[in-house]
Amino acid sequence: MLLVFSLLKNIKIIIMIKSSFKGRSIRKAITISGLSLVLCGCANLVHTQKDTQSNIDVTELGLYWVVKDGVLDWSVFSDDEVQHSFTAQFTINPEGKIEALKLSENQAGFNPSESQIAEFPKQEFNATTANYEKQAVTVSMFIGQD
Repeated sequence: MLLVFSLLKNIKIIIMIKSSFKGRSIRKAITISGLSLVLCGCANLVHTQKDTQSNIDVTELGLYWVVKDGVLDWSVFSDDEVQHSFTAQFTINPEGKIEALKLSENQAGFNPSESQIAEFPKQEFNATTANYEKQAVTVSMFIGQD
C-alpha cells in the first residue's frame, strides 16, 4: 500500500514538473523526475529497514550489541551443588534491554525461580557503531556443559 501511494505521489510530481517545463528542455524534466523517484524510494527503504528484527546466534551478538558491564552474567542461574545446562533465547530491544527471556532445560532438574528470571534482564547492552540504528535482535545460545 505504501509503495502504491509513493508511486502515485511520484507520478503527480512528474506531471507537475512536466507542466512547469513547458517549452524548456525535457531532459531537465526527466532528470529531476528521476531524482525525485530515487529520493522517495530511498526514504521508503530506510523506513522499512528500521522495523526489522534479526534472529542471531551468540557468535553474531558482538556485531550488534555489547554488554555494558563487559560480560553477560549467567551466575544468577547457577547452583552451588549442580551446574545446569540450558538453552536461552531473548531479545535485545532498541534501548539495549533484555526482553522475552525463554529458558529451555537440557537436563532434568533445571527449574529457575521467578526471581532468577526477573534478575537476569537487568543487564543492559550498548549498540555497536555498526548497529547505529539500534536494531533489535533475538539471540539464541547454549549455557553449561555439553
